[in-house]
Order: sequence, then structure tokens, then C-alpha cells
Amino acid sequence: LSTCVRDVNPNTSTNLVQMVTLPSMLQAPLQALLRPAMWIPGIKNIHSHFVTWQSDKPPTEVLAALVTAIKQIKSSDDTGSFYDIHKINKDKHFLRVFCFTRAEWLDVVEIEIKEDSIEAKSFSSGFLPLFIPFAFILNCVFFWVPFFDNKLNKARLELIKHYTDLAISEQKINPLNEPPVLQNRDQQNTNTQPNTAHLEEVEVHQDGAIMGNATDSPYGGEPIMQNNEQLNTKTEPHTTPFGEGDTHQEGAIMGNVTESPYIGAEKDIPEIIT
Repeated sequence: LSTCVRDVNPNTSTNLVQMVTLPSMLQAPLQALLRPAMWIPGIKNIHSHFVTWQSDKPPTEVLAALVTAIKQIKSSDDTGSFYDIHKINKDKHFLRVFCFTRAEWLDVVEIEIKEDSIEAKSFSSGFLPLFIPFAFILNCVFFWVPFFDNKLNKARLELIKHYTDLAISEQKINPLNEPPVLQNRDQQNTNTQPNTAHLEEVEVHQDGAIMGNATDSPYGGEPIMQNNEQLNTKTEPHTTPFGEGDTHQEGAIMGNVTESPYIGAEKDIPEIIT
């Protein structure tokens, strides 16, 4: 048994007769649902094609134009393929087409129209043609067998795009999605926030420089800076009138306070007020 479809091609003087057997028509929905040829990553790439299009028209208008293009392809295809529009979802702007080759292998075209892009894919659904009884079950058994589509799926999507009246362009997408690279290594340490852990020494960053080690204060509040021997910052020497060297850093107490020979009074050591 077979289903005979006769289309008249106005560009030629002969009629194009396309025939699809009844087993193929009955098994096609199950085969398209299972699609065993698409189960293994990597192998599926040799018999499928995915593309992203872009159009400035609303999704409803794009869907109508694609349906019209499929109907035109049915009457002008010279490869012996048969196109069956299986599903049109106007709410989700989705289109599915069954494409039977001359040997009745089933290829599936699915197009989803979004607000900013058009996702189109065409793929071979199984290793065996569907005129074989119970082919959809056998294809699930032979899902691991690799086969080549001779770039027919890619050509089919290009043909649909060609017959669409709307201006559709292919959208370029960077698959790597790599982050930008900093020009200067010093920029990697900028704009960092203090990192404080409970009763553990942590590094405190400020404006790209390491300010030293800090611990949580037992009285609460901000971390207390430890003495000068534990600081890893770059300090500048300061010479006192007695020849002793001391290190100072702006905004921080770096060591013990000594009696000043000019003031005559000993400076008070800062205390923590609870």
C-alpha cells in the first residue's frame, strides 16, 4: 500500500508524482517522537543541522511565510522527497515538517519562532527507512550506528530560507562565550572587598594593595591590625633624631609608641572602648 501525492509544477511540463508507503505514514509520528538517531552526542552531528535566523517581522507573520514556503517547496522539489506539514502551533509559533526521502527515510524539520530569533533544525530520525515494518523499533536498537546525510538537512534549511518571502538573515553567535581579558595584571587586584573569617587570619585588600593580616576582634566591630612584624606591606624608613629607624604607614599604628624628646609627654597608647 502506498500514498500517492501528485503535485503540478508550473515551471515544467510534466507532473511530479511522489509516493509514500502506508507503513511510512503510520510509523512517522512515533519515529519523530523517539528520534533514536539523535540520542548520541557527536554522532548526531553528522546527520543533522542547526541554524539560528533573525527577522524583524513579528512571529505570526514569519510563521505564515514559512508555511507558504513549505508548500512551494512541495511543488518544486526535484529530489523525490515528500513534505508533510505535521504540526503548526500558532500560539507557540512552532512548525514541524516530516520530510520523506525517495527511499523513505524520515527527516524532521522543526522551526521555533521567538521574539528576537528563529531556531531551525533539520535532522535524520533513524538508520532504517520506514517502509520496513516495525522500523521505528529497529531504529531504537540500531541507534548507535553512525550514518551520513550527505548534507541534505543543511540544504533543506537553506531551501526553506530561500523560498521564504521575508528578509531572513543568519545570526552569528559566539559559541565560546569567553570573558574579556584584562590588559594589565595589576587590574586583577582592584576593587576587592575585605574577606573576614571567624578567628582566622585573612588578607585585607584595598585599592589593589595588600594591607596586612587581620583577625576578628573579640569585642566586635572591625578587624584589629596586628603589629608591624606581621605586615607584608611596602613601608618607607623614617629616621628619628636618635638614629633609630621606624616604619610608618598612613592611617595605621605600626609599633610601640616612645617618648617624644620635643613634647616631653608620653603619648597614650590607644585603648579599645567596649
